[in-house]
Amino acid sequence: MEAALSVEPVNEEVEEFDYFADRLLSGRGPEPDGRHGLVDMRTIEAIYESAETGERVRVED
Repeated sequence: MEAALSVEPVNEEVEEFDYFADRLLSGRGPEPDGRHGLVDMRTIEAIYESAETGERVRVED
């Protein structure tokens, strides 16, 4: 028997704009920073490499 999952729909674009406005008004920088984005990109590249080679690929941060 599967459990029912109920979630309220969220307008992601509105959430992003609200977050960005909050950061601007409070003087805080947005998170995650560019370093986090680089880790994401390295992870994506490793996924593609692993899919091509069939081997585990280590991701360095």
